[in-house]
Amino acid sequence: MPIKSIPIVLQVLPSMHQGGVEHAAFEMAEYLAAALPQSKTYVASKGGSLLEKNYHFQHLTLPLHSKNPFTIFLNAFRLAKIIKKHNIDIVHARSRAPAWSAWLACKMTGVPFVTTYHAAYKGRSFFKKFYNSIMARGEKVIAISHFIQNHVTFHCPLANVVLIYEGINTDFYQSKRAASAPVLFLPSRLSPLKGIHVAIKALARLTPQYPEIKLLLMRVGKENYLQQIDHLIRAHQLEKHVRFIEPTPDLRPHYEEASIVLMTSVTPEALGRVSLEALSMQRLLIATNLGANPEICIDGVTGFLVKPGSDKDLADKINDCLMMEEARRAKISQKGRAHVLQNFSKDYMHEKTIKLYQSLLLRK
Repeated sequence: MPIKSIPIVLQVLPSMHQGGVEHAAFEMAEYLAAALPQSKTYVASKGGSLLEKNYHFQHLTLPLHSKNPFTIFLNAFRLAKIIKKHNIDIVHARSRAPAWSAWLACKMTGVPFVTTYHAAYKGRSFFKKFYNSIMARGEKVIAISHFIQNHVTFHCPLANVVLIYEGINTDFYQSKRAASAPVLFLPSRLSPLKGIHVAIKALARLTPQYPEIKLLLMRVGKENYLQQIDHLIRAHQLEKHVRFIEPTPDLRPHYEEASIVLMTSVTPEALGRVSLEALSMQRLLIATNLGANPEICIDGVTGFLVKPGSDKDLADKINDCLMMEEARRAKISQKGRAHVLQNFSKDYMHEKTIKLYQSLLLRK
């Protein structure tokens, strides 16, 4: 029997709210739907705000966000029924709880099971390690960065790991104008892990030299941390220098306003999607030297790396960027976009993923 050029795929994940995992699933489903107009492609989740946009795949609402063992087991039978009803060729899991259900459903139906490692899952207890292990049980395990590939290989040496960088829509993320004002943008939720406090302390070091400098922050996060950030801003008298923006799925206007984009995480990132967006928009990027950041932000070439948790190092690097000659700024910005186009485009990601799917169908 000939191998299908485009298989019928069911992706499973907890929800379809805003986030890197959700965007990756949404864009993959849209790609498959465009490539397979005579059939369907499917996503199963509890739903979410991404489904408020126009989409061309079929969404199946299931409580796949639940970590309750009984619900996970019940979801396995639900997914097995879906697999048989819709003649699914491949099941692709992107998160742990739905992956357990999908793995069981694939065992029942004989359909190939694929996973994508979107994070460096941690666990000290036997139970947590066992729970995490499902993401390494795919017939193919997709790592979204070299950092994640090394993490999986170290913790699960028997996993069949394949590197496929997560990609973005580089046509969508294009700059229409150059930024001139000293505006910094930190595009992440407010969390201690994201190093927001480090950015604010760095800003306090810079205001005497740059009285017009601004820092854009998205006001989303846990209330107790938001209060801590508010207190820190007041303590450093930065009320005029920090502007909060509402969370939005389209950050392009804020990238365009900013001259420098910051990624100040103090824990390793699996792959910073917003870093890719910033480089694609030809903005200078300063990121902490952790996780997959050096794969995107090549120090001195596509951006600049700083020591995690050091507000002095961050402030010094911001100052260097603000003082940079326009010719050098333009050269780094161009190299940043070229790096994303070559390695992190969504077309590149989709084509490699399709080839991976096809390799599994050949083995059936």
